[in-house]
Amino acid sequence: MLKTKCVLLFAFAAFLSAAVCAQSTGNVVFKVTVVDSNLNLKNVPKFSLTLRKTDDAAHTENKISTSADGIATLSLPMGNYEVISEKPLTFENRSFSWKQAFTVEPGQTVRPAHSHPHGEEVIYIVSGSGRVLVNGEVSPVREGCAVLFPQGQVHMLQNTGDTPMKVACFFAPATSLDNYRFFEDVEFPS
Repeated sequence: MLKTKCVLLFAFAAFLSAAVCAQSTGNVVFKVTVVDSNLNLKNVPKFSLTLRKTDDAAHTENKISTSADGIATLSLPMGNYEVISEKPLTFENRSFSWKQAFTVEPGQTVRPAHSHPHGEEVIYIVSGSGRVLVNGEVSPVREGCAVLFPQGQVHMLQNTGDTPMKVACFFAPATSLDNYRFFEDVEFPS
């Protein structure tokens, strides 16, 4: 059974509550919060975010910052967006960065399998279903699941559903491609 941390699940699910697909013109509210070691929900004031429209290359990036209560509101035209932490958020001696979201099409596997030698990754399944491979163990995932990929553990994700899978990824500490080790020969078992 995969190791899960309820506190991490709650923290990351609450960490970013933002609409990434605006269906009609209107205000979108972004709220950045963390859960401390005593399970208290804390707003993150004055935190900078970058917002990109993913279906329109001509659209410029928006830079927004949360207010004293951890909230930022922005009026957006229809379209698909991604929100990115402008810099890592340091909290309780750990740093977190994120980029929300990407889509895994039906039947697609995120390749190659990889690990993070110097940090952890948590994925949150925003929509869709599939399976994860973590250090040789396969487990199902679906909307609402969070999965911890511990430091150094080889992992990959596959969409086994018939709709696109949207996934949010969180890294601790903040990461770059320098913190990836790739395993081209690792596959999901048949």
